[in-house]
Amino acid sequence: MQINKLLHPTDLSESCQVAMKLATELARRHSAELHLLHAVVFYNPADYFQDIDAIYAQLKQAAAKKMQQYVESAAAQDLKIEQVIIPAISAGTMITGYVTEYNIDLIVMSTHGRKGLEHLLLGSIAEEVVRTARCPVMTIRAAAKKVSSSFKRILAAIDFSEHSESLLQNAQQLAREYNSELHLLHVVEQPIYPAFYAFELAFPGDIISKIRSAVEEKLQNLAATSAVPARVHVIDGSPGRAITDFADKIDADLIILATRGLAGLDHLLLGSVADKVVRRANCPVLTVK
Repeated sequence: MQINKLLHPTDLSESCQVAMKLATELARRHSAELHLLHAVVFYNPADYFQDIDAIYAQLKQAAAKKMQQYVESAAAQDLKIEQVIIPAISAGTMITGYVTEYNIDLIVMSTHGRKGLEHLLLGSIAEEVVRTARCPVMTIRAAAKKVSSSFKRILAAIDFSEHSESLLQNAQQLAREYNSELHLLHVVEQPIYPAFYAFELAFPGDIISKIRSAVEEKLQNLAATSAVPARVHVIDGSPGRAITDFADKIDADLIILATRGLAGLDHLLLGSVADKVVRRANCPVLTVK
């Protein structure tokens, strides 16, 4: 993965410092230009605030002072850093627009890992960026247990979609560059029926066994074409939870998976495996399209 320009969007809070640490490590390793982007989100419906320019100037001045402290606390003065503060109504839209305008190669950002009703109502800027950004996005939960750019053990979640080839290429390239142990994982998801159904609808064991064998053979064929050695794993379960649980089991330093960019009603109703992994993972998650 060629990284010349790396973007770290930040709200300058303590929860973003984990992502800042990861961003600075990656920028050093790749000799990349690091862009720190902060959105001054200021909504002024019906012109409630008349002197909006003066208010924004004050907010920008306060943000600039805090951003400088943010850089100093990360000991990132040795890096080439662009400190950017931009007014915005939507932080997610502003971030993806910046990516396109400045040809960013990778976004590294924090996610708060909201779940349940809070996530349904508030959503996540990180998840919006993961779905809509034109470049790969690396997310890290503020409460993640493993934060390192050494990537000694990489887990690539393969779903055999049209995005899997690109995902595998990125995984192989990173594994080769970081001398990593590469694991390929596919999760066989069984349908779950309501408990009030009066009859048995579970898949017979022989069918599941045949599915697992076929998937494992397909993964082995992928691994055989890999430029780096890869271990193959096939497990059952709900993909979002199964991927993060397996990553914990093998002590993965990085999860790589594809996102299909669901939006609007499709995303609200169906969600996304990538969203679930981003919210649950204890290590960085790299999403590619």
